[in-house]
Amino acid sequence: MFKTDLHIHTCHSVSHDLELTPKDLVDEAVKQGFKVISITDHNSIGAYFEEIDGKSLIDYARSKGLIVVPGLELTPLSWSGGPFHILVYGRALLELDPKDVPKKPSLDKIISFCKDIKSLGEAFVVVSHPYFMYCLLYVPSARIIINALKPFLGVLDGVEIVNFAHGMEMNRFVIQRLAPKLEQILGKRFLKTFGSDTHYIENFGQRCGYITAPVRTIDDVFYALRTGYIRPGIETCYSLRAKLNDPNFWKQIVKVVHDSITDLSGRQKVKV
Repeated sequence: MFKTDLHIHTCHSVSHDLELTPKDLVDEAVKQGFKVISITDHNSIGAYFEEIDGKSLIDYARSKGLIVVPGLELTPLSWSGGPFHILVYGRALLELDPKDVPKKPSLDKIISFCKDIKSLGEAFVVVSHPYFMYCLLYVPSARIIINALKPFLGVLDGVEIVNFAHGMEMNRFVIQRLAPKLEQILGKRFLKTFGSDTHYIENFGQRCGYITAPVRTIDDVFYALRTGYIRPGIETCYSLRAKLNDPNFWKQIVKVVHDSITDLSGRQKVKV
């Protein structure tokens, strides 16, 4: 089995005060025995254009036996961007200028970006922690989430079935209820991804999943994710009860609600 984490953030993430550099992440991943990672910074692909010891990030990682899958997380920084974070994976991201990535994308800009990146070549669109804005519901509704996802169905290629930053109950809901229904609606087998959603180096590697088929290239990774040769590691997730007892969780909820109210108030004033 090959140790894998497909959702990691570095100092390049927009509007996040992070210190983790791409080089430090790669070095730590190699140290911990990872085979596959993806840097999915918020609204940025800057990490992939860093030069490390005279090499690109991907070549530097390859020289150490690590596969880095190009990635990005399109993150609405206001309510106008909709309730979902969208992961984009694939070599087509490397064809872009980092300035082409929207820094504060609206819903329309996210969908437009996904269509454009697919026209450039290999690119896969995956909805990240799809229950995120519904996390106060102990048992979220697949029907409600799928209805909210309708604008993305034309570009969607997969779903993040396990996110280690969220509880076991939520991830089990995606695996058992949401993913099968989405697959049925789309009429195709799609990518099932998993990742830690790491923002800080001290949290990296605490939980991870595995690809169970041989992987030597990025194409091998996508094949494994689509055909189910994975062990996403849901058994290592913490319970929702523990999450609800974590004061940082409630601070995050308060911030999301505050930012949403502030954004909606600002939009209302503009209309008047």
